[in-house]
Amino acid sequence: MTKYYSNITTKLGDILLLSDSENITGIYFVKEKYIPQLELEWQNDSEPEILKLAEKQLKEYSYGNRREFEIPYSFIKFTEFQRRVWEEVSKIPYGKTITYKELANNLGAPNSIRAIAAAVGRNPISLVVPCHRVIGSNNSLTGYAGGIELKHSILTLEGIRNITI
Repeated sequence: MTKYYSNITTKLGDILLLSDSENITGIYFVKEKYIPQLELEWQNDSEPEILKLAEKQLKEYSYGNRREFEIPYSFIKFTEFQRRVWEEVSKIPYGKTITYKELANNLGAPNSIRAIAAAVGRNPISLVVPCHRVIGSNNSLTGYAGGIELKHSILTLEGIRNITI
């Protein structure tokens, strides 16, 4: 299967998009600590429609003109545990936050907060799977692969004000 990539610029920052032509397989802020290395066989000379759709929706979101994404995505090369965490994170609505502890309870794994936090931190579909909406138990911003300042900016865009850096 052919893999594609595209670099886009949004109001929130530069983003690397990855796709398999049918689904988005990665959305990474370029300054993220877990950004993957592009492989030689990945193409960017002919962008599939999915990359154009993702670019459009991510730009709309970054300007406050979109609250939900309608982008097909898939998780590849990850564990079943990580997928479960990301699927639960994807249920967090725009403008709302939950704590890592609440997320662990929702997953039925209240004693696995650290493992869940690690999975949240490795989310490959930034913004669409809203890991930025998971916060510390005292409403503090903890861990974000794109940096705490970016997480704060994204939450502020969504109208969330009761957070501390």
